[in-house]
Amino acid sequence: MVTRVTGFTAGSVIWITMLFGLGTFAGNLLSGRFTDRYPHGAAPGSLALLAVVLAAFTLTIHDKTATCVTVFLFGAAAFGTLAPLQTRIMAKAQAAPTLASATNVAAFNLANTLGPLLGGVLLDAGFGYASLNLAGASITAIGLTVALRSVAGDRRSAARTAEPISAVAA
Repeated sequence: MVTRVTGFTAGSVIWITMLFGLGTFAGNLLSGRFTDRYPHGAAPGSLALLAVVLAAFTLTIHDKTATCVTVFLFGAAAFGTLAPLQTRIMAKAQAAPTLASATNVAAFNLANTLGPLLGGVLLDAGFGYASLNLAGASITAIGLTVALRSVAGDRRSAARTAEPISAVAA
């Protein structure tokens, strides 16, 4: 994408990949702190950020400086989803945390397989490289919807199990 659309040389790809790697480090570090502080909002927040960055990448892909910034932000946003999603899975899997963790990792690996497959289908269909970012943003938006529904379900469940104030006063 960065060589065919943005116009970078093949030799530049290693440096752009390094920007992505630095972004992943920053995103993972920051999302851990964010997850500790906002355990219910971290997963939806990280997915929303990832969707926005991917959608923005469609616009920034034609400018070298903007592409570099977006690649860093993409790394940060993509790996910023790991801590909140893993934390959420572990909180839900009290009876089988090892199985839940393994399933979460398997889901990420499945996504790492299906993403390039979908990308290849889009490219073969003639949609172009920029369409890959929109496809990623769309799939992330679906994940965001699932995360928001999950948080809303948690809140409804907590409200149903909360003791009425009159019972506490008695």
